[in-house]
Amino acid sequence: MSLPYAIWKNIKKGRALFLLFALAAFLPCTASAQPFSLIRDSKVSGNIWVRGTEDLRHDEPYEDTRTLRNKLFLEGKAQIEEHIRMVASVMSDYLWFRNDGSRDDFSTEMFEGYVEFSEQKWDITLGNQIVRWGKADEISPVDNLNPQDLRESITLRLEDRKLPVFMLRARYFLSEGAIEGIYKPHFRSAKTDFFGSDWATLKHLKTQVRHSTTLSQALKDYLTGLEIREKEYSTGLENSEAGLRFTGTVGNLDYGISYLYTRNSFPFIESFPIKNINVSNPSAEALLGQLAQAQLLDEDIIVTYERNQVIGAEVETTMGLFGIRGEAAYMTDQVFLKNDLTSTSKHILHYVLGIDRTFTNDWYANFQLYQRKIFSYDDRILFDHEFESGLFLRINKTLFHDKLRLNLDSLYNVTDNGFYLNPEVELRYVDNLSIFAGLNIFDGKADTFLGNYDRNDQGYLAVRFSF
Repeated sequence: MSLPYAIWKNIKKGRALFLLFALAAFLPCTASAQPFSLIRDSKVSGNIWVRGTEDLRHDEPYEDTRTLRNKLFLEGKAQIEEHIRMVASVMSDYLWFRNDGSRDDFSTEMFEGYVEFSEQKWDITLGNQIVRWGKADEISPVDNLNPQDLRESITLRLEDRKLPVFMLRARYFLSEGAIEGIYKPHFRSAKTDFFGSDWATLKHLKTQVRHSTTLSQALKDYLTGLEIREKEYSTGLENSEAGLRFTGTVGNLDYGISYLYTRNSFPFIESFPIKNINVSNPSAEALLGQLAQAQLLDEDIIVTYERNQVIGAEVETTMGLFGIRGEAAYMTDQVFLKNDLTSTSKHILHYVLGIDRTFTNDWYANFQLYQRKIFSYDDRILFDHEFESGLFLRINKTLFHDKLRLNLDSLYNVTDNGFYLNPEVELRYVDNLSIFAGLNIFDGKADTFLGNYDRNDQGYLAVRFSF
């Protein structure tokens, strides 16, 4: 598939919604006594983002050799009245994997869209929103209000993986701080794949089975017929989520404490139809190697989403030229994958301490140390350790009056030596146009989280045009 054709396909599929949005932004209305046209006090902006990747090592027969992703984003903001503001945006997202047979995903949806009412002492926001709790950056245990799009794992930054959720947000400002309440009537899960890509839980299992010369046709039919059955959660009080947060300032220390009663957005595999297995990782090779002693049931893969609670604390301050940020969260019922490819839930304590500094010669560095403890640990858990430590480092440097920017994101798991590197060059020579070139490099043992993607190393070229 050529790049122009992929962009045209995205535009063609999403054009109806974009037209509706444009019409809505320009239509006159009479929200007050005087005739009012949104176009006079509104601002419309957007961007087109395209990223193509190329697998660096063709070391698996059915892997994704290339991917293409194209996002079209359009946002309108309007000040309806002095104390009423409206934000509406739409996102069209096209993702294409080139592998054996290829596959693509396309979605067009209302992204953030909300109305904000504000007074001096309070504000209320209602609608689709991305709301950030916590003060740490890329690793943020307290930030749990919005699910993530993980169809390309962590190769996109946290802010680019966030998905909006319909919620009511209310804040009341006190002299010594602010009280914030959140209510979410609908549940939205994270976007993940079980089959069909290098980043999917079971990667290219079905493709590998179809091409097998050793499996019987009956076994091929069984394995390629595996289906996911997700539990659906109706809108209602019993399935709603709510949270409360207090933030304040003491001297030059900003702090916050929070409680969130929510539902984990990561899938919990309640039942896997292939029983009596013990894999070291969820790869096709590992699963197919267990079939001799496995028991095969005529069932679907049952997926649910567990209730959980998060008690969080956050701080932020400065010490000289350094910014200091820290977070800690006690989280109940976090989801972990076991060696029988079902899930278990455990309580955890997760905390992170970060320090950053902008230097006078246009260097910026951000360093984070995180640790996580899983309580009542189960030895059958894959990838995650009972006690785990890791480091995150972000460095960037701007050159030629901000026309060129060098970025490096790196993640190192001290406990199992897995690591991830994302060096990137960003060229901003033309206003509103950024060109990115970079690498996503994973390394580690196959039974570690980062090492599980060791064969997914890729280079990429991306373009973002903003208007």
